[in-house]
Order: sequence, then structure tokens, then C-alpha cells
Amino acid sequence: MGDIIYLRITGEQQGDISAGCGTQVSVGNRYQQGHEDEIFVFSFQGGVSNTGFGINHQAIQFCKILDKSSPLLMNCINNNERCRFEFYFYRINKYGKWERYYYIEVRGATLTQNQIIIKENELDYQYITIHYEYIYCKHLTANTEFSYLLTPENYNRLFPPTLLPVEEKPEIPPEREIILTIGVFFDGTGNNLTNTNLRMSFCQPETYGLDVQDLASFNKQCMSKQGKTGSGVQSYLNYYTNIHWLNKLYHRQLVLDDDVFNIQEKIYIEGIGTENNKADSLVGMGLGNNDTGVIAKTDRAISLLRETLAKIIVDLKDAKLVIKRLQFDVFGFSRGAAAARHFTNRVFERDPVLIKTIATAFQSVEYLGKPSGEVQFLGIFDTVAAIGGLMDGFDPHDGNNFPVKVKLPPGVAKHVFQLTAMNECRYNFCLNSIKESWPELSFPGSHADIGGGYDPLEDEYLFLSRPAIETVLGNVPVEATSAYQKAAQQAELLWRHSTLAPILPSGVLKIESNIDEIASPDHLGNVRKRVAAAVTFRRTITNDWSKIALRVMYEVAKEAGVVFDAISVADKELKVPSHLKVICEKAISQGKAVLLCTAPMPFSDDELKTIGKYLHCSSNWNTVDYRLKNKVSAEVSAFKTFSFVNRPDENWTRTIYDMQGNKQNGI
Repeated sequence: MGDIIYLRITGEQQGDISAGCGTQVSVGNRYQQGHEDEIFVFSFQGGVSNTGFGINHQAIQFCKILDKSSPLLMNCINNNERCRFEFYFYRINKYGKWERYYYIEVRGATLTQNQIIIKENELDYQYITIHYEYIYCKHLTANTEFSYLLTPENYNRLFPPTLLPVEEKPEIPPEREIILTIGVFFDGTGNNLTNTNLRMSFCQPETYGLDVQDLASFNKQCMSKQGKTGSGVQSYLNYYTNIHWLNKLYHRQLVLDDDVFNIQEKIYIEGIGTENNKADSLVGMGLGNNDTGVIAKTDRAISLLRETLAKIIVDLKDAKLVIKRLQFDVFGFSRGAAAARHFTNRVFERDPVLIKTIATAFQSVEYLGKPSGEVQFLGIFDTVAAIGGLMDGFDPHDGNNFPVKVKLPPGVAKHVFQLTAMNECRYNFCLNSIKESWPELSFPGSHADIGGGYDPLEDEYLFLSRPAIETVLGNVPVEATSAYQKAAQQAELLWRHSTLAPILPSGVLKIESNIDEIASPDHLGNVRKRVAAAVTFRRTITNDWSKIALRVMYEVAKEAGVVFDAISVADKELKVPSHLKVICEKAISQGKAVLLCTAPMPFSDDELKTIGKYLHCSSNWNTVDYRLKNKVSAEVSAFKTFSFVNRPDENWTRTIYDMQGNKQNGI
């Protein structure tokens, strides 16, 4: 088989004349796969002669079949169009494969003859004759070549300057101004999400069909098997707080879509006195200081902030960011509210550690905001700083909380709102009010009714008077003892206290006593007995009211610009009972009114009666252990401070301190 020749033609006017000439549309079943943009040439003839007086480059003549280029070549000869012809010669190599071995290029070529010959039983041939101004030949495998320019004066036309390809610079994304918002959530004293999750995963009382009165003891026994006992187990036994729920609902926006200009992330800080997967700290929980205290938790927040900012910047490294502002939405409950206030002051006062943290994280981006950021919203549930130390004899019942900064000066945040517990009155739970300078709503409920943390269903069995014991002669009736009579008097007085009045109708209030027969005879040998008596209160109660408090803070924060995800109607944990929905809407309107510094519409007496069924009685003289025979005498103690940590304040009225530490009138 002879050589095969393929041809490419480029015209000065028509461009790529050979494009598509080897396709089925162009040549039918003679199409050449892999050579669709080339012309199949059957024969080639050309030459050069030397007369002794000069070189004569003869015309090149080649033969092809009729194809897509045939009409275009007629245009060439008709318009005297100059073209570039490239002939590629193929042969069979030693391996039996086609190889391209020779190449001829002519430039400035014009067609001088175009003949089409169609004979019977033969192919439809087209004979083309061209004359050229430049020729180049190269043996591709032997690497020899020849070139000759017949018309040097036409060099610039034949070889136009070739522009170097413009190097496309990578597209630089335009600068993008964003606001970076971080939600900071300080949980309450003895509240820890990780530890609660651990208890929930290990202890599942519902699988045993236990009565509500057995739930608390079951959980304690369950956690003791995990090595968590005594004072170190409280955070494991507590339920999820409203800080947890707000943290869960807080919107995360970490992707820069076209219409997004606010990146938002969140950090959660475990409650005071707690650490993840560790026993609770008695000092931290009791006094609010040391390694798990209030200030230490703000240090923890800055440490988590450092990690969070670094990750955000890495994740957005491809975007050319200009961070217009770094702002915080800060939330806290109980001593966590004190930590939230202290953290907000660190931001406001431009704490050096905070400034360094932010500057380090933003080294690779342009930051236009304040060096330590700014607080958009501070939302706090019932601040109880209760910092104990040498100066107050380790008694947190005062307004001295140094060095924790609970004062909130003007400008410390764009918006501040506190929800306080109207029915809280424990001695150790003095309120740190902000109402002299900032919006504050006194809301029905105890401390954890406001901030959350109660189990969904609990058995409240409490002493509402201090258990007292008296030794009397064996024939004296129990009801005649002074211990019993004093308890009876106290039972009547309890109804007069505004903090208890809404609560008591929903339970059983009674005087309980027990006789301890073990008493030595008197000096006359008379038989004696010891009689213990106290007022008790018992009922079963849900945690539904804390869901109302959650919604108040949730809606108020949204009014102040905080971005949350919607509360799912399918979320059973946060579902409000149908008979409380009207009250819930009124509660939300109260919160919004206070935020706007207007007077809220109070609850009616009937509404308060309904609400009272859902309010826990946090102030008490310890819980009653129903499993004990002598359950009253078992709680008798001479040491009030350490034996009755949940005891009520004087007259069941809460002590309140303003931001200066001055004592205010209670409820």
C-alpha cells in the first residue's frame, strides 16, 4: 500500500477550510476516524528545478475527492485567496502501524487550477494546482528539513507577528465585607451538657416502669455505678437547661452564599463547678471560684473562642474577607449569668487577652471592628453570683462578689435583658438585679423554672419547716408536743408568703412526725420518747413552665437582632401544653414590653393559679426521704449553714442586690 496523505487548509479570508472535511457528512462512508478536520489526498506532485541561472519552484498539484471543502476551494480561486497548505505524509512502520513521517507546508499559496473529473465507475476526483511564496519540508523521523522564501518582500504578510498568549491571571474575588457573630452560652451552676448526656445514655428509668417517686434515687444509684457519687454527681443528675436549648436553637451560618453577609457560630461553656466527664467541684459549686469558678469559665470561653475563630478563618480562606465587625450574643443562667456579665465586661473593657486572641485569629484577614469585639445582646436568666471568700466568711449571702464584675455600665452591650425568678427565696440564692439600668422582667417561678434544669417529671417531697425534735414523757400525745405545735403554726403561716401562695394549692401540705423510742428515762425513771415534727409538702410536677421562660428569652433576643432557628412543632422537649399557650403568648408580650421599657400587662389571679401548678418549690428544709422509717428525725440538724443549703431566706422573701452591691427590698 502506498503512503497516505492528509491535508489541512487555512485561508486568509475563509479560515479553516478543512474543518469537518473527513466526517461522514462530508465524504459519506469514506470518512476517516481521527482525521475529521483533514482532507484525504490521493496523489501529490511538486518539484524544484535549476536552470543554471536560477531556481524554479514548480506548481504543486494534488488530487482529492469531492468533499465539504470543494465549494470553498472554488471561492479561493475565484477570490484569489491566499492560503496555507499543510500536507502530512503517513507510512507503515516496522510494527505494522501507520506513522507520520513527512511534512510539507506552503504559505502564500494561490489556486491556479481547480478541475473536477467524474468518470464512469470511478471516484469523483478534484485536481488542485497551487503556486506558493514559501515552502517548508521536514522529515519528521530523520529530522532533516528545508525551507525557502520565494518572496522575501512579503515576509511580514506570510509570517505575521504572533502574539504571545495572554496569561490569564486567576480571578481575584472581590473583597467581601461580613459581620462575624459568635453566640456565647454560659450554663448554670451544676449544669453540664456532656455530663447530663452521660446520665441520659446510661440511666433510662422509663425502661423499668418506675414510679415518679423512685426516679431520683434510681438515677443516683445508676451514676454511682459509673463512679459518680456524693457532691460530685450533681451535674450528672440535672436535666437540660434553657442555656442548652438556646445554644441548640442558635443559628449557625458558616457558608458564604451570595446573599449571606453574616457568619455565625456558637460556643458552649459548662456550668460553674463542673467539668466534662469529671466529678463536680464542691468549692466551685459552693463558692463560685477557683478552677471551675465564674472567672475561670470566662477564660474557658476565650480559649474556645480562639479555636472557633481560627477554624472559621481557615474554612473561609478562599474568600477575600473584610470583617467589618466581630460581635457576641451572650447568654447565661445563675452563676453562668454572672460569668456572662463578667465576659461582657471583658469585651467592653478591651481585655488584653481577648484582644490578643482576636488579633491572632485575624492575622490573614482585614478586620475593621473593635479590638476586643462588641456585645450585641446580653440575655441572662436570674443572676446569682453568690461569690464566697475570706472577706465574707465564705458566706455568699451578700452583695460583695469581687473580683467578678457583675456591674453593667452604659454601653456595655447594645441590648441587655434579664429574666428573674419571682418565687425564688433561698438564702443562698440572692438575686443580682440590673433593673436600675437595664430591662428586667420578674417572672413567676423558682430559679430553675426560669433557667431550666428540672427533669420532665419529678416527685417533690419537701420539708417546708425545719425539722425539730423534742424529748417528752412517753404518755404525752405527739400533737401536744411543742415540736408538733410549732410545725402546725408554721403550716398556717406558709400560706401568707407570696412566694409560696401560688404553689401550695397544687400539692399536699401536712404536718408529719415520727417517734424515736430510743430515749433514756428521766431521773425519776419515767419512760421518755423523742418526737420529731415538720411541715411537709408533696406533689408531682413537670418542667413545662421553664419552656415558657425559654420562649420569652428566645423572642426577646430575636427582637434585639439575635438569629435563631425556628422551634420545631415536632420537638416534644420544647412543646408547650395547649392549656398554657395563651399564657405563653402573654408572657412573651411581657418580655417584649420590658425590652422596650414599657409596662407589661400582669398575669391575672386566675392565670397565676394555673401557673402555680407548674412552679417548683426550690426553697425548703431538704427533701424527704420516703424510704426511711424515721424520715423527720433523720433530717434534724444543729448546723443550719451546711445541713440546709436550700433553706429559705427570712420570711420566705428573697434578698436582692443592685449592681452596686446595695441591698434592695425583696418581693
